[in-house]
Amino acid sequence: MSCVAGTPFCVAIVNNLTTGFGDVVSTDNGRRWTGYTDLPATFGQFSGISCPSTSTCWVSGQGAGGQAEVAETTDGGQTWTDLTPPQWNSSVISNAIDCVTATTCWVAGFTVDQMMNPWVTETTDGGKTWATFSNLPTFPPYDPNGTYTLSGISCTSALECVAVGGLNLSDGHAQVISTTDGGATWSLSADPNLTDIQDLFSVSCVPGTGGLPTCSAAGSALRAAGPVTVRSADGGATWTGMETYDTTGWMNSVSCADAQHCWAAGGGTSVALVGTSDGWATWSTFTAKTTNEDGSVSCASVRFCVSTADNAVRHTSTDGGLGR
Repeated sequence: MSCVAGTPFCVAIVNNLTTGFGDVVSTDNGRRWTGYTDLPATFGQFSGISCPSTSTCWVSGQGAGGQAEVAETTDGGQTWTDLTPPQWNSSVISNAIDCVTATTCWVAGFTVDQMMNPWVTETTDGGKTWATFSNLPTFPPYDPNGTYTLSGISCTSALECVAVGGLNLSDGHAQVISTTDGGATWSLSADPNLTDIQDLFSVSCVPGTGGLPTCSAAGSALRAAGPVTVRSADGGATWTGMETYDTTGWMNSVSCADAQHCWAAGGGTSVALVGTSDGWATWSTFTAKTTNEDGSVSCASVRFCVSTADNAVRHTSTDGGLGR
């Protein structure tokens, strides 16, 4: 799910049991949706979508053979073009994408050659070329499966990005990396507060007052002990305000319109959505009808958000009731 900031435009990737993958588009704040079926057939699954404008959106995912894939639309989701570089293969998994402009996008995931390790690549020319970063932070693996994977990335400019992940294993620990110079250098958060989190699946950053982005991240508590959200006011270096909402499942997606207003969507939990309108001071929780969900949420403004939580497409123009 991706909504364009300050507009009534949103796109969601859906999986129809009859026709397969497609996208649905709303241009009126989520009231009506139009479906399209032109997503590339080379995709076996989709892992992320980012719409920097009402005409241009990008999706990431995996092909039928497991290789990383990326595609673009320039007509608001009606038709899509597969722009996967030929050098991407089945040893690379793309988990998330974030585009700061129509031509500048970042993709995050991991490599699975021998062990799982983080992977980030960027295009600045609309997908003609991609630069893969070989300078991502690393450390001696504590698990034989690898160091960490990346599941979410959020960029506030072509220079500033924060990516989150971890190892989604019983001994896994969440990891956060960030850059303020377009990937020339990266920092790995050493905050001990992350040791209580097993994995982070999504991150949403907005420009901060101190020159660094303010970010919210969503994931799973240590040893899969339930959904969790955390917040950073310094571009991902330190994290505070950990909130847990259940004893099972995880928070799958998070979206912030600004530093005060955020919504997170659950997965594998009875918690469908949690939201704050006061900068994390308080949260409101909406219960799902089922725990068999994998929700997503995107906010175009402090009042307008769309979510696929609880196996349905929902929208709000009142910040979910928090903005009344």
